[in-house]
Amino acid sequence: MIRGVVFDLDDTLYLERDYVRSGFSFIAELLTKDASISKEEVFGCLWGFFLQGEKGNIFDQCLERYPILREQFTIDELVTSYRGHRPLINLFPEIKDWLGQNQGRFYLGIISDGPLESQQAKVDSLGVKEIIPSIILTDTWGKEFWKPNPRSFQLLSDQWGLKGDELLYIGDNPAKDFIAPKKMGWKTIRLSMAGQLHYGRKPLTAAAAPEQEINSLEALIENLNGI
Repeated sequence: MIRGVVFDLDDTLYLERDYVRSGFSFIAELLTKDASISKEEVFGCLWGFFLQGEKGNIFDQCLERYPILREQFTIDELVTSYRGHRPLINLFPEIKDWLGQNQGRFYLGIISDGPLESQQAKVDSLGVKEIIPSIILTDTWGKEFWKPNPRSFQLLSDQWGLKGDELLYIGDNPAKDFIAPKKMGWKTIRLSMAGQLHYGRKPLTAAAAPEQEINSLEALIENLNGI
């Protein structure tokens, strides 16, 4: 019987592209505060590269398009500002309602990778601390402890005193989310919906494949209500 339910954060409790949009809006306003270029134009540049599938060098490409903006900030300063901004993001309403209704039924937790500052800002903005008591941001220990490292999963199992078959992990990324919990005997569910950054990607190995894949929030809630 499942007694503990643990969620990934990005693209599982909220849509990660909303975080990207929020960050780009913040950066666009920062860059154009004392410039002749409009915030809307710079945001359109950043968001356009994102929609084209660019990753990792979007700020560089936009500064190449608008050289005048290079005089104000370095790329490192922009990345720091992006990660530290207070994002305008919201929990999926279906999951927020389910969490509120099941606080006493299950142990509830989050295990999330990513730069610590940005992940903490997301947690604060989403307000999940009030409804999910156990939150592990793996970058607290360093990048080597990001998934698929099992440390965070073992920690929650030990804290709650639960065995693998009493635990469920829900995530979205087939490259890394399910390897450790599967090996430890946890149940695993992949939430896979259009709009997620990893939507359409397939697990590269059987060890990385979730036990179950669910394609809508409504189906996920129905599944959770049935466990």
